[in-house]
Amino acid sequence: MLNVDISHHVNPIHEQLFFTDKRNIMCVGGRGSGKSYDTHRWLTLSALEFRSCLFPVIRSVKDTHRDSTFLKIKNFINDPIPDRKNVEKDINEAYAKNARRQIKMYESELEEIEMQAKRFRGLFRMPTGRSSLDIETVTGSKIVFRGLNEPEQIKGMENVRRALVEESQEITEDEYDVVALTVRSERGDKGHQIVQALNPISEHLWQKKYADNPPDDWLIIHSTYKDNVHVDENYVKTLERYKKTSPSTWRVVGLGLWGQLEDLVHPNWRQRALPDSWDYQFFGLDFGYTNPSACVRIVVKDGAVWWDEIAYQSGLANADFIDLIKEQLKLDEIEGAEKEFWFGDHDPERIDQFEKSGFNVWPADKCQGSVMSGINLIKHFQLYITPRSGNLKKEISTYSFAKNRKGETLDEPAKFDDHGMDAGRMGIYSFHRNVHPLFNAVGEKKQEEKPKILITGRRKTISPY
Repeated sequence: MLNVDISHHVNPIHEQLFFTDKRNIMCVGGRGSGKSYDTHRWLTLSALEFRSCLFPVIRSVKDTHRDSTFLKIKNFINDPIPDRKNVEKDINEAYAKNARRQIKMYESELEEIEMQAKRFRGLFRMPTGRSSLDIETVTGSKIVFRGLNEPEQIKGMENVRRALVEESQEITEDEYDVVALTVRSERGDKGHQIVQALNPISEHLWQKKYADNPPDDWLIIHSTYKDNVHVDENYVKTLERYKKTSPSTWRVVGLGLWGQLEDLVHPNWRQRALPDSWDYQFFGLDFGYTNPSACVRIVVKDGAVWWDEIAYQSGLANADFIDLIKEQLKLDEIEGAEKEFWFGDHDPERIDQFEKSGFNVWPADKCQGSVMSGINLIKHFQLYITPRSGNLKKEISTYSFAKNRKGETLDEPAKFDDHGMDAGRMGIYSFHRNVHPLFNAVGEKKQEEKPKILITGRRKTISPY
């Protein structure tokens, strides 16, 4: 029998997920509140509670799961004991003090933690190939990953006990009903539940009417970063800058209140799939470690720009970032200048590593004024973001202009959760400046020009434009 102490796995505010008998549960709140991680852990542990049931994780688009929801559950299964990092820190401090008795005590504690983690991992069977993300449990249940863009796959599921709808601000009420009709009992027993996690980016979202006046079978859990005992201090400092730089954004991302964001940088973006053909294709890269590294495919056609999320993940070393992009892209099938990558980091070693891995990488144009010039360039186009680009859609929904202390809007975006935005902006602006000008001074498309030669260091590339 497995005894699980819920308090070790989820924040106190979300412990009620495990004890409520409400059918519909809405976890709504600001950024960094832990609602996404806690709801994923609720579903994972629920899959150990029941036999031979399905536990779906559902997003608007199925292709967005691998690097988001699946990764969160995978990381939890592989490293389920949050105390491990604290014990490792204690061991390092004990070694620094040469405190042998403490070293022995902490090492014994760490060994016990590793044994518990190993037993926990043994309760799950992870997928071995790339064709499926399904995770099986020793109880015969499965955690599966589905998208509302393929509704028949959801309607066809049977014996669904509990479901998690992630980033539910992206779905309609009708789509939620599709999930609700699937989470049902064939035998009349209770305990069938749907949890949705969302950011309250707009007061016009359909969920607000349920949050304001919840029916009897609804539970609303509101949380902010202050409810997350594991939140990073540097993240909090960055988040709290919005108090001064963008009060309307702070209302949503900091306080977790419903709102209509003001002064959005790109308010007129739309969701649309990539076209079958295009005039130009290239890529933008933004490198991070604590913050996510982002790779965005940029496609230009007939006065419109598409951003397509290729990679978006934190904790990646350079080699890991390269491997992740290669997983998503077949570089050998991309020809010539269409596989140009504009890199936001000008570190020669980092760029050289990308080059040796088969990438055609250029330092992005980061001259003075390039941020606003890039933003203004994008405004000449209709901007589309592909359905699978969950992180880009999340960023752009709160990507707003900063304000000064007087509340006046500045000609610069507020710096927070902008890694995909930076990758897309740097990519298109650098291409415009260095390869092929997309507009002239009055915003009209230029005629085809002679081929350009770009020279950087020892490399030379001829653009076929």
